[in-house]
Amino acid sequence: MTNRAYQRSATQKQKLALYARDKHCVNCGLRATACDVHHIKPWEHGGKTNINNLVLLCPTCHTQTHKHQPQPPPTRRFKQPIYSNVLLST
Repeated sequence: MTNRAYQRSATQKQKLALYARDKHCVNCGLRATACDVHHIKPWEHGGKTNINNLVLLCPTCHTQTHKHQPQPPPTRRFKQPIYSNVLLST
């Protein structure tokens, strides 16, 4: 059995959990079904694909987040309140 935390894409169950938790893009408020799943700590830098490391971002906010996210090393240099309603795991 594969450990889902090492899988890059969110599963359907994870997406449904994100829809219920976040309800919309955590940055601009666009409806959940139009959003992408975003890793808070990038998958490429060891971020796990689990509900505590995922948030919903609309395509526009997702693109903006990646434009402003220096790599490597990953940092949390986002304009506020992008994750104000999400618990961040460290």
